[in-house]
Amino acid sequence: MSKKDYTDEELIAELYRFYNENGKIPRYKDMKTSNGYICLKRYITRFGTWNNALEVAGFDLHKKYNYSKDELILVLQNFYIKNGRSPTVFDINNLKNGPALTTFINMFGSWNAALNAANIPLNVLIHKLDGTETCSKCHTHLTCNWYYVNNNRICNKCYCKERKTLFGTLDPNSSVGFGVLMERVVITCIKDAIWYNSADSLCMPYDFNCKLYNNVNIKARKLSKYNSWIFRLDCKYIPDTFMLIGLNENKSIIEHIWIINSNMDIIKNKKTLTIYNTQTNINKFCNYEVDPEPYNKVYQNLDIYSLPEFCNLSKSEEVSV
Repeated sequence: MSKKDYTDEELIAELYRFYNENGKIPRYKDMKTSNGYICLKRYITRFGTWNNALEVAGFDLHKKYNYSKDELILVLQNFYIKNGRSPTVFDINNLKNGPALTTFINMFGSWNAALNAANIPLNVLIHKLDGTETCSKCHTHLTCNWYYVNNNRICNKCYCKERKTLFGTLDPNSSVGFGVLMERVVITCIKDAIWYNSADSLCMPYDFNCKLYNNVNIKARKLSKYNSWIFRLDCKYIPDTFMLIGLNENKSIIEHIWIINSNMDIIKNKKTLTIYNTQTNINKFCNYEVDPEPYNKVYQNLDIYSLPEFCNLSKSEEVSV
């Protein structure tokens, strides 16, 4: 339908359709064809401004600000109880029903002041840094953004991983997401493994601990175009043991697993380890290789959408290389 086909009555009816479907006065950014509504430009062309369009439709432009402090605090506290974390400004902007972000700013003066009034933790604290700060998860000091979760300072990388993991939206095709899949496989096969990347201990310097191997880091790589597996071993915290997983070129099969003590000369002080897919080279590592079949069996039967880290992904999200 072209622009001239919309009458004033049709444009106004669309505003009321949004109001009835979402329980709030539409904002200018709500009116998008991608949301199923007539786009904003047609309202500006017809009525001059967005507020003019709302006034012609008979909406009370002050209605959305008629919230008491107690009502606004209750919105924040209910979100915290439901989601286990404090809401961000993006969360408030995406609420289908409820006050807009500006309502909180007008009432409390700032977003952080609103969170303080609700007695829930701040998402980000801005304060003077002296360069000695470290992440309580990965212990890095190299970050531009610090976040505070349960009064613990964490870096931006750990914060993003933690949120995606806790809310089940971790990308299985990312290096972090595929690493978690490999960790899931290993801890299923090693019965006494204590997994360091479970929900209450994310972003630890090691992947898991067990009696036989102590602290372990898992490195999983697919077969490269050079017919080799290239494992990066350089890390700030050297584990007692490296578990090296070699998959085929499309990551569909676990072909080899090598378990090597970090003090062994074959990997000691090395930044990378390359294992070529030739019988001669593989024979050099035969003393460190374990049967990959139990691990591969778990891997083949793994339903990633049943795992908490990926449970909120669409099932159309296929694991790719």
